[in-house]
Amino acid sequence: MQITELRRQKGKKQMYSVFLDGNFACSLDEYTIYKNKLTVGADIDKQFLEEAQQECMQDSAFNSCLDLLSKTLKTKKQIAEYLQKKGYMPKTIQCAIDKLEEYGYINDKYYAESYVNVKSNYNGKYKLKNELKLKGVSDEIIDETLNTLENQEDVILNIALKYIKNKQKTPELISKLSRHLASKGFMWDEINNVIYKIKRQENLDDDWQ
Repeated sequence: MQITELRRQKGKKQMYSVFLDGNFACSLDEYTIYKNKLTVGADIDKQFLEEAQQECMQDSAFNSCLDLLSKTLKTKKQIAEYLQKKGYMPKTIQCAIDKLEEYGYINDKYYAESYVNVKSNYNGKYKLKNELKLKGVSDEIIDETLNTLENQEDVILNIALKYIKNKQKTPELISKLSRHLASKGFMWDEINNVIYKIKRQENLDDDWQ
């Protein structure tokens, strides 16, 4: 087969339509064409063209991920889902993920550590664990990361004091407070300890429970 035309695609400055023997064959980017020395009049076989096309797709997927990762951290699962939505094939997705890991652009352990470092100021271990699982982080990494998290009672106390600020101190309020803190994923023993501290600070009697 012979390359009879390399036509620049409208609206895609770096993409070209490749024509073999007068018929459209595939789309390739400028870099892939240059790298493989594809020129009009060159003879190529089907396998060579398929390999060049796969290389082009892998580069496209990788570069697309770099744009995404320049804005925010992502897990392997999130990257895979992102590329799937863009229509990339499983083989291309896996190649992109392998390359991103090799270069250190994605790292689930680092992601988990960064996530917990920020979110632990607002949420407890239960919620953090569930959220990380949804993002595709392994149980091993999650447990290892959360085991480094210190007692969160000071965090819980700050959240609780803000919640009850300027509110009438009634038994109903403590129930709502407990549910509020539990919904954020804090452990019950920590919640109870914080409520006990608040009662002492506010000079509330034991009926406030």
